[in-house]
Amino acid sequence: NEWILIRGKEAKSFTFMLNIYSGRELRDLLKRAGFESVRLYGTLDGAGYGLDAPRLIAVAKKES
Repeated sequence: NEWILIRGKEAKSFTFMLNIYSGRELRDLLKRAGFESVRLYGTLDGAGYGLDAPRLIAVAKKES
């Protein structure tokens, strides 16, 4: 994506990349990175993650 911000006569361009992952993909990536006990939630209140969840929240622990 590229965003161009224009303020007065000045323009700045910002380029960034965004990845979208499913719960399974995110859990697998975290486990491959050394995280354990990966839990997925669908809300900030801790409701379960599923197809109708409004968001994907992952909580994981990594031993030092």
